[in-house]
Amino acid sequence: EMYNRIALKRDKFIKHVGRNILIKGVGGNQLFLKLIHSLLIKSELTLEIGTGTGVIPFWTKPLKRKMICIDFSPNMIKIAKKNCRNSPNIKFLVANLNNLPFKDEQFALVIKRLSPDNISEIYWVLKPKKDFINFTNGEKDGKEIKEMFRAPFHKSVAEYKKELINHNFLIKIEKKFLFKEIYNNPDDLITMLEIGILKHDFFEKEDCYKDKLRLYFEKNKKFIL
Repeated sequence: EMYNRIALKRDKFIKHVGRNILIKGVGGNQLFLKLIHSLLIKSELTLEIGTGTGVIPFWTKPLKRKMICIDFSPNMIKIAKKNCRNSPNIKFLVANLNNLPFKDEQFALVIKRLSPDNISEIYWVLKPKKDFINFTNGEKDGKEIKEMFRAPFHKSVAEYKKELINHNFLIKIEKKFLFKEIYNNPDDLITMLEIGILKHDFFEKEDCYKDKLRLYFEKNKKFIL
């Protein structure tokens, strides 16, 4: 329900508010997109997991490749369809990663960017010796903000690699990069925390969290995430 609630705000943030944020270290994003292009062009059918508002299919729609993009939020899917309208090769479905509604070994490529994991489900829908591309957070991602709000940290890169290997994946390419977002006002950061759902009680304690962030900005003038 929370993801349905923030779907429209997330779409507006990506398209408009993001311009106010100073971003350093975009090379990782560019590398990820380049890798997607190189594999997507050869894939007869691709699955994207956690499409959100359809950022990846929007980026890649000029390739006109056949894709199925899923998200468990109906509102996210509704916006993704609108963002990728006039792309008959892209199909959007409401579906849950923990119970994928597809046949075994159906996809030649699976793409996932900053969305939840279920390595076992991904393994079964992927054709043998085909590719899974994942853009994920490291264990230190957003460390300061998570310490401030006592939010859980992501699993370590080593743990994630071990999980992949245990599910018979062969790691062919691994790249690490530093990506910084610099916020110069508390309102943009607050919006980012709303659409990212850093903590599932964010809306219940929203005023408390906002007050804490505004006090931080009064003292430090900016926040580097």
